Amino acid sequence: MLDSPTYSLWACPVCQSELQRELGQWRCAHNHSFDIAKQGYANLLLANQKRSREPGDTRQMMDSRRAFLQGGHYQPLAEKLAELFHSLPQQARLLDSGCGEGYYLAQLAQQRPDLQLSGIDISRDAVKLAARQLPQAEFAVASSFHLPVLSQTVDAVLRVFAPGDNDEVRRVLKPRGQLAIVYPGPRHLFGLKQVIYREPREHNLPALLEGFQQVQEQRVQYRLELQGQAAVGQLLSMTPFYWKGNRQAKTQLEQLDFLSTEVDFLIRCFQPASDMHTQQPGSLR
Repeated sequence: MLDSPTYSLWACPVCQSELQRELGQWRCAHNHSFDIAKQGYANLLLANQKRSREPGDTRQMMDSRRAFLQGGHYQPLAEKLAELFHSLPQQARLLDSGCGEGYYLAQLAQQRPDLQLSGIDISRDAVKLAARQLPQAEFAVASSFHLPVLSQTVDAVLRVFAPGDNDEVRRVLKPRGQLAIVYPGPRHLFGLKQVIYREPREHNLPALLEGFQQVQEQRVQYRLELQGQAAVGQLLSMTPFYWKGNRQAKTQLEQLDFLSTEVDFLIRCFQPASDMHTQQPGSLR
C-alpha cells in the first residue's frame, strides 16, 4: 500500500469516523491515530475490549495452525469458499472476521486477485503472520464484536470457526451484502474426539441467525488421515480439545503416529433479511 492518504474501510475505534492513511499511521478527523506496524497491520483493539493482556491464540498455536493448513489438510474447504465467492463483483471488498494467520484469504487471493481483501483478529500474533503472508491485503488487530469498519462498506464477510456480533456484520455490509459462516458439522473431527472423550458426541447444528435470511447451505465432508506425531499435534493444538480434553488422553494423542478422523464442515450463507427481495435463492453475489 502507498504511504499517502487513501480511502480505507477502517473506522476509528474511538469515535467511529473514517480513518485515512498518513505517513505510517491511520488517522481520523478527530486526530486519533494508530501506528502501522512494519508488517503492514494496525492495532485497532482498544484496551477496554481486551479480556487479557494478549488476547487470542498464541504464537505457538498460530505456528501449529499455519503448518497444519499449509499441509493442505483443509484445502477442500478453501476451494469450496473460493467457489462460493467466485460470483462476487470485480473489486468487491471481503472481510475475514477472525482471519487467523490468513490462510483462507491467501487461498482466495489466488482465485480472485481482483478482490479487496481485509482481515481482523483479536490475536496480534495471528494478524502479524497474516500481514506477512498477504501484503496486498489490509489487516488490523480488532474485536469481531466491535468491528472498526465503516458502515455499509463491505460486500462479503467470512467467519471460519470464529465468534462475532451479527448486528455488527449487518452494519458493515453493503446492501445485498453476504455473510458466509463455516461451522463444525455434526461429525467434525469425531475420530479425534473418540480418543479424547469416553463418550464423544456429535456437534449440534447451529441455530439460524436472527435478522438474516439463509440463502445457501453446503457441507464439505471427507476423511483425513494424518501421518506422524507432528501433524497430529498440530491438529490438536488448533482445536478447543487442546484446552478442554482429558490431559492423559491428550498426551496419548500427541504420541500417535497416525490418526484417521472425519472432517465435516457446514457452510451457511446469509443475507440481511430486509434485502432478501432482491436476492435469488442459492446465489452468493
